[in-house]
Amino acid sequence: MVKPTYHIHLDAAVLPAPLLDRMINEGGFHLDDFPHQLEVEGRKVEARHLTKYLYAPTNSQAAKAECLKLKNWANEYNFKGLIQCEFVMEESQWQQKLNSDSVIKAPFTITSRSLSKRRGDSFKKHEIHLEVNKLMSSPMVINALRECGLHILENETTVTFTTSVHSIEMLSIRRALKKFLATHGENITAKLTYEATAFWSLHDIEPETLPAIVNEVRLLQ
Repeated sequence: MVKPTYHIHLDAAVLPAPLLDRMINEGGFHLDDFPHQLEVEGRKVEARHLTKYLYAPTNSQAAKAECLKLKNWANEYNFKGLIQCEFVMEESQWQQKLNSDSVIKAPFTITSRSLSKRRGDSFKKHEIHLEVNKLMSSPMVINALRECGLHILENETTVTFTTSVHSIEMLSIRRALKKFLATHGENITAKLTYEATAFWSLHDIEPETLPAIVNEVRLLQ
């Protein structure tokens, strides 16, 4: 299976119909909605989410050109939201072979904070996503991950643990997850993805209103 090299996302608080039509029919984006909100002009609204995958041999210059084209389109309309492009640094997968019923401890816990211009933040630098198949994974492993403090997106079949981080915190979480999954990987069916922000553009959105980033990582194992 060919894996994408870059993900381009558009999060929209206000998404005019002509822009949506252009993105899908001309830009090659697809709707990829999940429950979340954006804050615009002091009020929170339900957001729409669109995604486009870029595959090798796409390089950084070509990815940036795609982002700038999308930014120009957004500027033509009354778009409010954000555009971001993520480079896929690493992707790993696990397939369940065992089903442990032993109690498993969380590998780490995190605290979070808002982006802050005062602290030099402009946008998050990395994202981590651990997508777990609930039907093919040990509940004990999933429960341990729930205790980490990561943001959770969940439906009947899948639970995704995700967080936004800067570089130092990302390395700490990566090491902890790598050790945890080396021990418990046979009890889980999951995909772990590390992404680095390659491009971002805010449109009537303040950084402080975006999802929180990791403030501190406390290693427990």
